Amino acid sequence: MWDVEQRFEVVLDDVTIESDHQHKTPEGRWYTQAQAVDLYRSAGLVDVEVTSEFTTDRATPDDRLFCVLGVRPEATSAT
Repeated sequence: MWDVEQRFEVVLDDVTIESDHQHKTPEGRWYTQAQAVDLYRSAGLVDVEVTSEFTTDRATPDDRLFCVLGVRPEATSAT
C-alpha cells in the first residue's frame, strides 16, 4: 500500500476550467496470482491466463508483476 496525491485539470485555450485534487490513503492493492485468478473466475470469466509482466509469456510462480486475462462467456438467450 502507498499514498497517492493527484491533481487533474481541464485546460481550454490556456484557461483552467476545472480542477480536481485527489489524495488516496492507502492506494493500490496487492494480489497473489492465485487470488487474482480466483477473482476473475468469481466474476464469471473463463479461459483465465496469467502472463509475465506486460508480455504474452506465461507467468512463473515467482513473477510478482503479472497480468491476468480472461474471457467473458457469450450470453445465452432464454428462448
